[in-house]
Amino acid sequence: MRILITGGLGYIGGRVTDFLVNKGHEITVTTTRKKPILAHQFNKVNIQQINILDKKRLLDVCNSIDYIIHLASANEIASEQNPHNALRVTTEGTLNLLEAAYERGVTKFMYFSTFHVYGVNTGKKITEEQLPNPIHPYSITHYMAELFVNQYRYTNGFETIIIRLSNGYGAPVTTDVDRWTLVVNDLCYQAVKFGYLQLKSSGSQHRDFIPIHDVLQAVHLLMTTSYDKLGNGIFNVGSGYSISIKEMCERINKVYNKHYGKKLPIHFADHVRDEDKNPIKFDISKIEKLGFKSEDNYELEILNTLKICEKKVKEESNICK
Repeated sequence: MRILITGGLGYIGGRVTDFLVNKGHEITVTTTRKKPILAHQFNKVNIQQINILDKKRLLDVCNSIDYIIHLASANEIASEQNPHNALRVTTEGTLNLLEAAYERGVTKFMYFSTFHVYGVNTGKKITEEQLPNPIHPYSITHYMAELFVNQYRYTNGFETIIIRLSNGYGAPVTTDVDRWTLVVNDLCYQAVKFGYLQLKSSGSQHRDFIPIHDVLQAVHLLMTTSYDKLGNGIFNVGSGYSISIKEMCERINKVYNKHYGKKLPIHFADHVRDEDKNPIKFDISKIEKLGFKSEDNYELEILNTLKICEKKVKEESNICK
């Protein structure tokens, strides 16, 4: 299958690209990075440097494509710093891509959204039936993009899939993926570089963490399931349970100790953000009914993240010499 992956060299996108290359698909990737570091397995990937706001270039890359997986967006930090740009990149960019896909006859379209579209965690079960109530520029622009995706489903006959992803974690494909502020990546980096784990909070806040390996299994399942079995095409994708940041620190410490033969000191702050006190009840029963099961192999994902942090620290050390 000929697949276009926007943002296909990013954090989740790079792993999706790697996964589908290994499945034998013909992959075209869009990126805004001028000189990305490429994994060796990407030698056969058609890499196109494209701004998603460039409609003409989008029309070009949508030629001879069978399936689109859309991940290109402004991340949560960039969205908060510049909501206007996030609106252009995440929302208008999605509409541009939908228009290009329609003009080129590409109707199979998977969009990576976020579970943050549901808004503040109240401690109640979160299903796909819940009315979204986004409160952050990142989630607002993703939900607006979702609405355009749904428009093309209902008015233009697109076979759309929307993944509302929880907190995916695991090793990026290369060290130049700028997602080291994500909590698991940040903690693994601290472990390798400094030999301790430092939190800016008490660690009692909860997250639904899902290994990226499981995200890839969900992608494959949704791509290969007959579309008439997918309902409205909107799926929560997560582990289905939450743990505290403190518990994630303990997981990282366990893997670190097993790999390096020593335990890390963990330092916590005292304050707790009220909105994070409740465990997250992120319901994934809809995708589970299709056969999805989270393997939750956190040890492998954390170990691989520690290993790429070793590489990153070594690269930084060489630059300083």
